Amino acid sequence: MEKDFIEFFSGLERNYGFCDLTNAKKNSETGKLEPDSKDYGWSGKAITDEDYKNHLEGNLSIGVQPCREDGKVVFAAIDVDHYKDFDREKLLKKIIDNQIPVVPVKSKSEGFHLYLHTKEPVSAVFVRQFLKSLLYTLGLKANTEIFPKQTNVESSVGNFINIPYFGKTDRVAVNPNNGAEFTFEQFIPLIESNLVDPDQLTAITDSIDKKIFEGA
Repeated sequence: MEKDFIEFFSGLERNYGFCDLTNAKKNSETGKLEPDSKDYGWSGKAITDEDYKNHLEGNLSIGVQPCREDGKVVFAAIDVDHYKDFDREKLLKKIIDNQIPVVPVKSKSEGFHLYLHTKEPVSAVFVRQFLKSLLYTLGLKANTEIFPKQTNVESSVGNFINIPYFGKTDRVAVNPNNGAEFTFEQFIPLIESNLVDPDQLTAITDSIDKKIFEGA
Protein backbone atom coordinates (compact mmCIF):
# COMPACT_ATOMS: atom_id res chain seq x y z
CA MET A 1 0.00 0.00 0.00
CA GLU A 2 2.94 2.33 0.59
CA LYS A 3 3.84 2.02 -3.10
CA ASP A 4 0.30 3.01 -4.11
CA PHE A 5 0.40 5.97 -1.73
CA ILE A 6 3.63 7.20 -3.32
CA GLU A 7 2.13 6.95 -6.80
CA PHE A 8 -1.09 8.74 -5.79
CA PHE A 9 0.87 11.63 -4.25
CA SER A 10 3.65 11.95 -6.79
CA GLY A 11 4.44 15.37 -8.19
CA LEU A 12 7.55 17.50 -8.60
CA GLU A 13 10.53 15.23 -8.00
CA ARG A 14 13.50 17.59 -7.77
CA ASN A 15 12.47 19.10 -4.43
CA TYR A 16 10.03 18.49 -1.62
CA GLY A 17 8.79 20.29 1.45
CA PHE A 18 9.03 19.40 5.13
CA CYS A 19 7.03 20.40 8.17
CA ASP A 20 7.84 19.77 11.84
CA LEU A 21 4.91 20.74 14.07
CA THR A 22 6.65 19.90 17.35
CA ASN A 23 7.05 23.58 18.26
CA ALA A 24 4.12 24.93 16.25
CA LYS A 25 1.76 27.47 17.85
CA LYS A 26 -1.89 28.05 17.08
CA ASN A 27 -2.79 31.48 15.73
CA SER A 28 -5.36 32.90 18.15
CA GLU A 29 -7.20 34.73 15.38
CA THR A 30 -7.34 32.08 12.65
CA GLY A 31 -6.90 28.90 14.67
CA LYS A 32 -4.23 27.77 12.22
CA LEU A 33 -1.10 25.97 13.40
CA GLU A 34 2.00 27.97 12.53
CA PRO A 35 5.36 26.17 12.74
CA ASP A 36 8.60 28.00 13.41
CA SER A 37 10.29 29.19 10.21
CA LYS A 38 13.17 26.74 10.67
CA ASP A 39 10.73 23.84 10.90
CA TYR A 40 8.94 24.45 7.61
CA GLY A 41 10.21 24.87 4.06
CA TRP A 42 11.79 23.26 1.05
CA SER A 43 14.34 20.52 1.66
CA GLY A 44 16.52 21.41 -1.33
CA LYS A 45 16.72 17.73 -2.25
CA ALA A 46 15.04 15.41 -4.71
CA ILE A 47 12.26 13.35 -3.17
CA THR A 48 12.75 9.61 -2.76
CA ASP A 49 10.55 6.67 -1.80
CA GLU A 50 12.35 6.70 1.54
CA ASP A 51 11.06 10.23 2.22
CA TYR A 52 7.50 9.05 1.67
CA LYS A 53 8.09 6.05 3.94
CA ASN A 54 9.56 8.29 6.66
CA HIS A 55 6.41 10.39 6.40
CA LEU A 56 4.15 7.36 6.76
CA GLU A 57 6.22 6.15 9.71
CA GLY A 58 5.84 9.49 11.47
CA ASN A 59 9.50 10.53 11.28
CA LEU A 60 9.19 13.75 9.25
CA SER A 61 6.11 15.18 7.59
CA ILE A 62 6.64 16.04 3.93
CA GLY A 63 4.92 18.22 1.37
CA VAL A 64 4.67 17.78 -2.39
CA GLN A 65 4.26 20.25 -5.24
CA PRO A 66 1.54 18.49 -7.30
CA CYS A 67 2.64 20.06 -10.60
CA ARG A 68 5.24 17.95 -12.35
CA GLU A 69 7.98 19.13 -14.71
CA ASP A 70 5.68 18.42 -17.68
CA GLY A 71 2.90 20.66 -16.31
CA LYS A 72 0.65 17.73 -15.41
CA VAL A 73 -0.75 16.38 -12.14
CA VAL A 74 -2.09 13.12 -10.77
CA PHE A 75 -3.46 14.80 -7.65
CA ALA A 76 -4.65 18.23 -6.63
CA ALA A 77 -6.48 19.75 -3.68
CA ILE A 78 -8.68 22.53 -2.37
CA ASP A 79 -7.26 23.82 0.92
CA VAL A 80 -10.21 24.67 3.16
CA ASP A 81 -8.57 26.74 5.87
CA HIS A 82 -11.65 28.37 7.37
CA TYR A 83 -11.31 27.35 11.00
CA LYS A 84 -13.61 29.64 12.95
CA ASP A 85 -17.38 29.47 12.56
CA PHE A 86 -17.01 26.98 9.72
CA ASP A 87 -19.74 24.40 9.15
CA ARG A 88 -17.82 21.24 8.27
CA GLU A 89 -20.94 19.08 8.09
CA LYS A 90 -22.49 21.45 5.56
CA LEU A 91 -19.40 21.19 3.35
CA LEU A 92 -19.41 17.40 3.50
CA LYS A 93 -23.10 17.34 2.59
CA LYS A 94 -22.43 19.50 -0.48
CA ILE A 95 -19.79 17.01 -1.61
CA ILE A 96 -22.33 14.18 -1.33
CA ASP A 97 -25.27 16.06 -2.84
CA ASN A 98 -23.27 17.12 -5.91
CA GLN A 99 -21.42 13.79 -6.28
CA ILE A 100 -18.05 15.52 -6.32
CA PRO A 101 -15.18 12.96 -6.47
CA VAL A 102 -12.95 14.58 -3.86
CA VAL A 103 -11.67 12.91 -0.70
CA PRO A 104 -11.91 15.18 2.37
CA VAL A 105 -8.84 14.89 4.58
CA LYS A 106 -8.28 16.62 7.91
CA SER A 107 -5.50 19.19 7.60
CA LYS A 108 -2.82 19.83 10.24
CA SER A 109 -4.81 22.83 11.47
CA GLU A 110 -8.14 21.00 11.63
CA GLY A 111 -9.44 22.35 8.35
CA PHE A 112 -9.87 20.16 5.28
CA HIS A 113 -7.86 19.30 2.21
CA LEU A 114 -10.22 18.12 -0.51
CA TYR A 115 -8.11 15.80 -2.65
CA LEU A 116 -8.78 14.99 -6.28
CA HIS A 117 -6.93 12.08 -7.89
CA THR A 118 -6.81 11.33 -11.62
CA LYS A 119 -6.51 8.04 -13.49
CA GLU A 120 -3.61 9.41 -15.51
CA PRO A 121 -1.54 12.61 -15.64
CA VAL A 122 -3.77 15.56 -16.56
CA SER A 123 -2.96 19.17 -17.41
CA ALA A 124 -2.47 21.16 -14.20
CA VAL A 125 -4.25 24.11 -15.84
CA PHE A 126 -7.32 21.99 -16.56
CA VAL A 127 -7.44 20.54 -13.04
CA ARG A 128 -7.03 23.95 -11.38
CA GLN A 129 -9.90 25.29 -13.48
CA PHE A 130 -12.06 22.34 -12.48
CA LEU A 131 -11.40 22.80 -8.76
CA LYS A 132 -11.93 26.54 -9.02
CA SER A 133 -15.32 25.89 -10.62
CA LEU A 134 -16.34 23.92 -7.51
CA LEU A 135 -15.78 26.71 -4.99
CA TYR A 136 -19.19 28.34 -5.39
CA THR A 137 -21.03 25.03 -5.20
CA LEU A 138 -19.11 24.05 -2.07
CA GLY A 139 -19.86 27.38 -0.45
CA LEU A 140 -16.19 28.36 -0.32
CA LYS A 141 -14.61 31.76 -0.83
CA ALA A 142 -13.34 32.64 -4.30
CA ASN A 143 -9.81 33.09 -2.92
CA THR A 144 -9.70 29.62 -1.33
CA GLU A 145 -6.29 28.08 -2.03
CA ILE A 146 -6.02 25.45 -4.73
CA PHE A 147 -3.03 23.19 -5.22
CA PRO A 148 -1.17 23.16 -7.46
CA LYS A 149 -0.87 26.90 -7.10
CA GLN A 150 1.49 26.93 -10.08
CA THR A 151 0.89 25.19 -13.40
CA ASN A 152 4.44 25.71 -14.65
CA VAL A 153 7.51 24.91 -12.54
CA GLU A 154 10.24 25.63 -15.08
CA SER A 155 11.55 28.70 -13.25
CA SER A 156 10.75 27.84 -9.60
CA VAL A 157 9.43 25.09 -7.38
CA GLY A 158 6.42 27.13 -6.28
CA ASN A 159 4.38 25.88 -3.32
CA PHE A 160 3.93 22.46 -1.76
CA ILE A 161 1.00 20.95 0.11
CA ASN A 162 1.48 18.79 3.20
CA ILE A 163 0.32 15.31 2.28
CA PRO A 164 -1.94 13.15 4.51
CA TYR A 165 -1.46 10.16 6.77
CA PHE A 166 1.61 11.34 8.65
CA GLY A 167 2.44 8.37 10.85
CA LYS A 168 -0.56 6.74 9.12
CA THR A 169 -2.81 8.21 11.83
CA ASP A 170 -2.57 12.00 11.43
CA ARG A 171 -4.37 14.09 8.78
CA VAL A 172 -6.73 11.28 7.87
CA ALA A 173 -9.57 11.07 5.37
CA VAL A 174 -13.15 11.25 6.57
CA ASN A 175 -16.36 9.77 5.23
CA PRO A 176 -18.50 12.70 4.01
CA ASN A 177 -21.63 10.66 4.82
CA ASN A 178 -21.00 10.41 8.54
CA GLY A 179 -17.63 11.99 9.35
CA ALA A 180 -16.06 8.66 10.30
CA GLU A 181 -12.30 8.44 9.83
CA PHE A 182 -10.67 6.10 7.32
CA THR A 183 -7.64 4.06 8.33
CA PHE A 184 -4.60 4.05 6.07
CA GLU A 185 -5.58 0.59 4.85
CA GLN A 186 -9.01 1.94 3.89
CA PHE A 187 -7.60 5.10 2.32
CA ILE A 188 -5.91 3.50 -0.67
CA PRO A 189 -9.07 1.69 -1.92
CA LEU A 190 -10.96 4.95 -1.27
CA ILE A 191 -8.69 6.84 -3.66
CA GLU A 192 -8.94 4.07 -6.23
CA SER A 193 -12.73 4.30 -6.17
CA ASN A 194 -12.58 8.07 -6.73
CA LEU A 195 -10.09 8.21 -9.63
CA VAL A 196 -11.37 10.38 -12.50
CA ASP A 197 -10.43 11.30 -16.05
CA PRO A 198 -10.86 14.63 -17.89
CA ASP A 199 -14.16 13.59 -19.49
CA GLN A 200 -15.63 12.85 -16.07
CA LEU A 201 -14.47 16.20 -14.74
CA THR A 202 -16.09 17.99 -17.67
CA ALA A 203 -19.33 16.08 -17.10
CA ILE A 204 -19.32 17.03 -13.41
CA THR A 205 -18.77 20.70 -14.25
CA ASP A 206 -21.59 20.63 -16.81
CA SER A 207 -23.94 19.02 -14.28
CA ILE A 208 -23.15 21.61 -11.61
CA ASP A 209 -23.52 24.47 -14.09
CA LYS A 210 -26.92 23.09 -15.08
CA LYS A 211 -28.04 22.98 -11.46
CA ILE A 212 -26.93 26.56 -10.92
CA PHE A 213 -28.69 27.71 -14.11
CA GLU A 214 -31.89 25.94 -13.12
CA GLY A 215 -31.68 27.28 -9.59
CA ALA A 216 -31.42 23.86 -8.00
